[in-house]
Amino acid sequence: MWLNKGYKQFLRSQQFCTEILFKKGSTYNNIDTVQCIPEPEYDISFLCDPSNRDTILNNIMVRKGIGDIDKVLQLSQKPELEKSFLYELSKIPNQTDPALLSHGNEPQLIKECGYKPEFDFVPQEFSELVNKLKLLKDRSLGPLIGQRGYIFLGELSELEEALVHYTIKQLIRYGFKLVSVPDIIPTKVIERCGLISDNGRTLVYNLNPSYGDDYSLSGTAEMSLAYKVMNTTFHTAELPLKMAAVSRCFRAETSSIMEERGIYRNFRLYRKIYFHL
Repeated sequence: MWLNKGYKQFLRSQQFCTEILFKKGSTYNNIDTVQCIPEPEYDISFLCDPSNRDTILNNIMVRKGIGDIDKVLQLSQKPELEKSFLYELSKIPNQTDPALLSHGNEPQLIKECGYKPEFDFVPQEFSELVNKLKLLKDRSLGPLIGQRGYIFLGELSELEEALVHYTIKQLIRYGFKLVSVPDIIPTKVIERCGLISDNGRTLVYNLNPSYGDDYSLSGTAEMSLAYKVMNTTFHTAELPLKMAAVSRCFRAETSSIMEERGIYRNFRLYRKIYFHL
């Protein structure tokens, strides 16, 4: 009985793949062809209009970006420096919704669920508790992991696995299709997804050039999902396209500010991706 149920589920899965790949309303690349990574598209008319300069500059500051709109405007007048122009354009962040900017710099409470517990003792931070319980090792790791690395042990490792499996089950219940993604993808895909290197400063772990093509460790699961659907046109009847993936996220990023102490940022290394189109 279990085998029969599993076989039917497999057939449904095959049917889904067939519909996505071969439905007449879709355009999909031949699996045997080399994927051509498209060039990014920019709203040149908006970004290169001097009257929008202050708006764009304010957005860069709000989003703590590294873009230089003045350099973009200068290079836009020099066709011979097109490569530098496109590189500077790639550092300009997307415009923030005006409704969000109206909130100012203070966080806005949208909804509060439950209640904040009160303790008759001074609560300890998560990292301190699990260290005392010997469920986390994040100190004296030497060359094994590097700065702010960690190892989960015992019940904490089991909890991580349980949360991942629970999330996957919930997503599948809501119609998401699970995709197993690779950890190594073309570096250009990573750049197109927003991880940019700047004068030697980069978040990307590159593979040795001796492997042939330019590949790197994936920064997060949606990069592979983006690679999967690029150069694809879907029929409206196929949308929303729901995919989910679990992956390690390789990024050379750490923070020393107080609000991000402990393993705050490190949880990005194992996270669930909700991907809608």
